[in-house]
Amino acid sequence: MGKLNDHGSISLDELVGIEDVIDDKPLNEAIENMDIALACLDNQFARTMLNKCCISNAVPMINGGGEAFSGVVEVLENGTCMTCRYGKDAAYTQEIISCQETGTRPVASIVTTTAWVGAMQAALALLNLAGIKGHSEGMSWDSGIVHDRPVGGLPWIKGECSCHI
Repeated sequence: MGKLNDHGSISLDELVGIEDVIDDKPLNEAIENMDIALACLDNQFARTMLNKCCISNAVPMINGGGEAFSGVVEVLENGTCMTCRYGKDAAYTQEIISCQETGTRPVASIVTTTAWVGAMQAALALLNLAGIKGHSEGMSWDSGIVHDRPVGGLPWIKGECSCHI
């Protein structure tokens, strides 16, 4: 594992206080020390803020989430933007979606789905850190069937995204 990067170890900085992310300086400072970021968050706004900081620091982000029997994992790198990918309204929604009662919209969580999402995030992170190319940039899991999921922007958004120019 130590040979995957120049520092001899793999570490992820723990980020807390996601509600304070509107001032993204602390998040940017944490991202500066990362080789890759895993988005295991319960709302799209937090994922979008993490994505913006990853773009600013040229750090790849592995996004993942699951609900009931469906899950999604995607690699966002080289400036791939959550706003371009999902549209501005969806990218900045602050609705907390959680399998626990604390969320504004509770969802069913099936352990096999969340285990698949976490395992695929870890696998894609390791492939990315090892410099292994040619793997899928995105996958979805639907009732036990895995599909490739292309990563890119919405078809009606042309040119560079004004959110991260």
